[in-house]
Amino acid sequence: MVTRERLKQEIDRVQENYLDILFRIIQAFEQTSPTKQRDILPHSSESPDDAAQEWHAFVESTYGSLASDPIERGDQGTYEVREPIQ
Repeated sequence: MVTRERLKQEIDRVQENYLDILFRIIQAFEQTSPTKQRDILPHSSESPDDAAQEWHAFVESTYGSLASDPIERGDQGTYEVREPIQ
């Protein structure tokens, strides 16, 4: 198991030109820590039923919104015939 002291010792051995990169890596871990995730993701405490109800409400509110401008697939077109792959 790695301890903080061991980690600090290894950091002291890192070359100067890598310290910026190492610092960014440490910051990335801080931003994804469980305590910060609660602040970043306010809806993470929702139950699956709440999320499902929100999704159904979204679908119902947007259903048919493109009815006046339907999406159509254009012609396939023609492509040159090439040698078969063997």
